[in-house]
Amino acid sequence: MEGMEGMPEGNFKKINYSISVTTNVTLFLRNKVTLVVAKMYKAIHVIGFEDRLEGEQMKYE
Repeated sequence: MEGMEGMPEGNFKKINYSISVTTNVTLFLRNKVTLVVAKMYKAIHVIGFEDRLEGEQMKYE
């Protein structure tokens, strides 16, 4: 491999592009997973909250 000045500009851009694409895909997947986890957590939270509400109402009846 010759010195860096021998490396064509196009190659460097391609490498850079593939790195940024990989980063974007990784971030996208991480966001998706976070969303799914957040939704599941919210659903569990809401179910738990409704159970507590029913428990509270039973106390007063």
